[in-house]
Formats: sequence, C-alpha cells, structure tokens
Amino acid sequence: MELEDQVTLYDELCKQIEILEQRKKELGSQILDQMHEKKMEVGGFTVRKVGRLSINISIEKAHALNAVVLKEAVNRDKIKQLIKQGEQIEGVSEIEFV
Repeated sequence: MELEDQVTLYDELCKQIEILEQRKKELGSQILDQMHEKKMEVGGFTVRKVGRLSINISIEKAHALNAVVLKEAVNRDKIKQLIKQGEQIEGVSEIEFV
C-alpha cells in the first residue's frame, strides 16, 4: 500500500472512530437514564454505574477549605530541554506516533 493510500485510510479510520465514540457516548447516556441501581445484570452483561467528581475550583477556594497539597513532581519541560541538548537520561524514551 502506498503512503498516500495509508494516510487516506488512516484519516478515514479516524473519522469512523469519531463517529463510533459519539455513538458510544450517546448510548452510555441512554443506558444511564434507564439504570435505577448502581449495578444491573442485562443480557448476560454486568452494567455498573460509576461516578467521578469533576473538581474545578480556584486555588484560593482550595486554600480556604484547607484542601491544598504540595508535592514534588518531575519538571517535564526541563527534561525535554536536556534531551534536546543531547543529554542521555535513563528512564526517558521517545515514542513516535501519527
């Protein structure tokens, strides 16, 4: 298969995936609307309703609630900069994808 054909097929697959993801989201919403319990058995499948908090508050509000934590984290920008400068760092690898 030629590169142009591969890119065209890749694009078509991406579009199909987008359509499937949208349909999956719609079905999930419809299923949730019909669920009256956290766990149900339907047609040989176990369906569970799962909840997750979406937390989007200001740091000021979090401070007022005493809900701030400071933690150390790897400075990814610094690591990227070092790699671009030719540094070899164990535990860092590059992944390429389309």
